[in-house]
Amino acid sequence: MTDRIAVVGGGISGLSAALALEPLARARGLELHVFEREPRWGGAIRTFRQDTLVIDGGPDCFLARKPQGVALCRDLGIEGRLMGLRPGTSGAYVLADGKLRRIPLGWTTGIPRGVRPLLGARLLPVGARLRALRDLVPGRPVEGDVSLGAYLRGRLGDGIVDRLVDPILSGVYAGDLDALSLESCAPELAARARSGASLIWGMVRRRPGPPPTGSVFLTVDTGMQGLVEAALDRLGSARLHAATSVTALARTGDGYELTLAGGGRLDVRGVVLALPAPRAARVLASAAPRWAQALERVDCVDLAVVGLAYRDGDVGVPLDGTGFVVPRRERRAITAATWLGAKWPRPSGSLVPVRAFLGRAGDRGLLDLSDEQLVAKARGELEPLMGITAEPMVKVVFRHPQGLPQYTVGHGQRMRALAEATRAWPAFALAGSAWDGVGIPDCIRSGQGAAAIVAADLGLSGGT
Repeated sequence: MTDRIAVVGGGISGLSAALALEPLARARGLELHVFEREPRWGGAIRTFRQDTLVIDGGPDCFLARKPQGVALCRDLGIEGRLMGLRPGTSGAYVLADGKLRRIPLGWTTGIPRGVRPLLGARLLPVGARLRALRDLVPGRPVEGDVSLGAYLRGRLGDGIVDRLVDPILSGVYAGDLDALSLESCAPELAARARSGASLIWGMVRRRPGPPPTGSVFLTVDTGMQGLVEAALDRLGSARLHAATSVTALARTGDGYELTLAGGGRLDVRGVVLALPAPRAARVLASAAPRWAQALERVDCVDLAVVGLAYRDGDVGVPLDGTGFVVPRRERRAITAATWLGAKWPRPSGSLVPVRAFLGRAGDRGLLDLSDEQLVAKARGELEPLMGITAEPMVKVVFRHPQGLPQYTVGHGQRMRALAEATRAWPAFALAGSAWDGVGIPDCIRSGQGAAAIVAADLGLSGGT
């Protein structure tokens, strides 16, 4: 019988699974192998560092209210390196009719927390504000899963949805609000939809208190790559295979056989497959074609992040927020920008770091552009808005092919059915952002849950 376990995928989901399995495997004398096709670890998490300058090219933080992120940092001994938003920095801007306008106070994810914030939001046309008042009257309960856009347009109207809700909510997934699943992307809103209750009154009643950490968002002092580095340091007994792609998986008499790029093979007793949905589909295509087809249905969007840093004196507007979002109706290449120097209390010398996001559902050919072309697109839209006429001192491009899964209507039901079907294979589990959340805590939870399945099936101490 083989004495090995494998985790395929070295993003935060796979690393979380490996961290959960490593002590269990070590205690039973099993080898733990972790495979990552890229030469670096971390998946979407990437950080550019130059002296004190830090620019994250993927997620730059995680939600403090989701416990998995803080808990993992605590386990890895880096909780003391977490930092919240810069004191005094609050709010963000939205591009409206070609100008940056501050998102009004009293709004959360583009939804007003009461009538006064709604009526006082001058960046919205009067007609849009008056239309949203219809939400105060309870409506017909929503049955089943529907699109975010259909539900929110019915409650608040097109004016608010297109100008505020769309760039904020769909920006998380770089998706089309009218295709994204209400149940999977906004479960709290889905609960209200099933009751037919007012969204606005619901926001008033659920107004959250301050998070226990003091900040809604948290990051690592040296950038989110610091979390990946701490995870790798902890995986001392694991066998880490960077730049090694697993191309196929097959069942054997007592486990699984992994086929590696180049023709190598490895027999293992259990597998956590923590890959983006399209890659997981290719690995499973021969052994489990129906599962592969289900994974192929998860559309993914190509993304690019352009990091720039300017001299302090070259920025012509005050950076008094975390950045800005761009509605689809503005017809811009960039979908959002982060003012990193204003957002995080990191020293960056005399430089002002900024990052711009490009790519959303429906875009084609984005990653066919060269780095120079992507930088030119970002600069061409950022610099006029920020009053900049000088050259940036730093330019860096991060590419994310098929970077964000699209949770379209019915996604949750499809993934639950797939998860149930995979239980037919012992000591096998899927993990990653395609399942139940794209944030770092969601991916940590996914990886740990997959590890628990494999551990329990193998009878390892601590498996649940």
